[in-house]
Amino acid sequence: MVKVNFRQNNGPCAVCGRQISGEKYRKLSENLFTKAIKSPAAQQLTFELKLNDQLCQLHYNNFVVYDRGIANKTRNKRKNSDLSYYPKDTKRVSLSQEAYDELIHQIEDLELQLNQMEKQLNDFSEFFSDQIGRITNILYRYFHEKNLFVWNATEFEELIENHDVQVKGFFNMIFQSMNPQSKNSQTRQLLKQKVMLLCYQIAAMRNKQVSGTKTAIGLFLINSGASVTCINTLANMGICSTYQTLYNKLENIANNHQLSVQKYIHRQVS
Repeated sequence: MVKVNFRQNNGPCAVCGRQISGEKYRKLSENLFTKAIKSPAAQQLTFELKLNDQLCQLHYNNFVVYDRGIANKTRNKRKNSDLSYYPKDTKRVSLSQEAYDELIHQIEDLELQLNQMEKQLNDFSEFFSDQIGRITNILYRYFHEKNLFVWNATEFEELIENHDVQVKGFFNMIFQSMNPQSKNSQTRQLLKQKVMLLCYQIAAMRNKQVSGTKTAIGLFLINSGASVTCINTLANMGICSTYQTLYNKLENIANNHQLSVQKYIHRQVS
């Protein structure tokens, strides 16, 4: 004996009322009913669908699986978009909306921090340029008045600060940036001398009229015991004057000193 299965959902359709033999009908189960009443088509009905109502294939598509085409279009669009951002053999990372918003927030914070750092950098650049300009003007006037060179770092610091209070602390700022705390007292003193030479050198690079700086550096090197070859090598690099120029300068200082002593003695005796 052959068992025959009779179709349980034979219609009619709750929307159009049709009941055609052989046509496929779908009964609205609880899940399907919930989805159907939320569909755009359900909002246009003049009556309400009920649980276990049956729908023909046409209206089942309109009320239950209406979003299938939309979902496919969305997936295709996302897929095409992904190809732009995730090339072949590149791992795709999916983020929740919350994680995405947090990432955007972090990017905005980072951008703000970078803008602040850029402003601080510009402010420091202007400050540094202003300080070097002031020191250059001080040394230009100082050497223009035929003053003797300052070889002691402490005296040099006092010199620039006494001539312009706006540079007070700048020499020490450069010195502290050299990490003097990790060095012994002798090395710290030598480090101060190097900062002084650095100030001389930068002033000469900023204004070539501050010609006394190269002479000051050269005389400091002679006083420190540097050889003729060493001084001339540095002179070729534009750091100091040549040994011959320095020798002539020392000879001139010695002669002027001798004349000054003779004049002083002459005034005292007379």
